[in-house]
Amino acid sequence: DLRKSKALPKIDTLLVAPALHCRQTAGILFPGLEYSICQLEEIDFGIFGGKNAGGLIGCKEYGAWLDTGCMGDIPGGGSVKQFKDNSCGVFKQILETSSPGVTAIVAHGGNIMAILEKFVLPQKGFFDYRLPNAGFILCRLEEGALYIESMANPG
Repeated sequence: DLRKSKALPKIDTLLVAPALHCRQTAGILFPGLEYSICQLEEIDFGIFGGKNAGGLIGCKEYGAWLDTGCMGDIPGGGSVKQFKDNSCGVFKQILETSSPGVTAIVAHGGNIMAILEKFVLPQKGFFDYRLPNAGFILCRLEEGALYIESMANPG
């Protein structure tokens, strides 16, 4: 059981990205707890959507995107820069409107990576915050900056 094995803290507010898999994960981690939807949207993967890296071997557009360090615009999809800016803007709104207490956010890995890259001290790169599915990071907010308390991976 993920909830018990990871000793998740007691939370006061639960915010969940609108995607079905985020809502399902929230239900597993925090069963029966009411939540609000936050607008942390997943990036539009365009022509790469629904495929894993193995399924894209030999795709010239995928190779070109990899050559940008996965930071270029996705063919037929979204802008990574705009995605990161949107994720950080939504998070800033959450900070400005949240109630005191412990808030959990269940969102896509890319949203988490973008938010932590911008707000966590000491600063690191986007890919330094990559988590596996159902992994989580516990942060402490102090004077507008986030500090990582712990990171946990499922298993």
